[in-house]
Parts: sequence; C-alpha cells; structure tokens
Amino acid sequence: MPPLPNSFLQSHWEAFHNFSLLAVFAPAHVALTLICLALGTLGGAPWIAGLILAGGTMAMALLWSLRAQTRQDEPILLGSPERPPSDA
Repeated sequence: MPPLPNSFLQSHWEAFHNFSLLAVFAPAHVALTLICLALGTLGGAPWIAGLILAGGTMAMALLWSLRAQTRQDEPILLGSPERPPSDA
C-alpha cells in the first residue's frame, strides 16, 4: 500500500477531532436533560428546569462549535494520536 498524502491524513484528523468532541457532547447533553427532567417533575420547578435545559443546551452547543473550529496541536480526547503534519 503506498503512503497516504498529508492532506488525506489532515482531513481524517479533523474528522476524528470533531467526532470525539461530539462523543463528549452527546452524553453531557443526555445528563443535562435527565437532571432537568428530574428537577421539573420531582422538584416541582418546571419553568426553571426548562430554562436550565434551554440555556445549557445553547451553552454546550456554542462551546462545542467553538472548540470544533479551533485547531489544536495537542491530543484532545480519548487518547487521540499526535496530529499529522500539514502540507503547507
């Protein structure tokens, strides 16, 4: 098998980086949703739970998108390998 070009490795690295961020975002959002459901039903504070859920979802989505846009040179999550060199 011939060696892969750096542009291919770079695009693969970016896809892996974005997916690993999504893999952390999804369970965090599930936990936030369950906590807000418990607060709304058992705690008797449905309006506060709804506000926390809406605000938390927007905050996590904003942080996820900002983190996905920044290019990181160090390993991010899940023991990710070193970033491959760019073609530049």
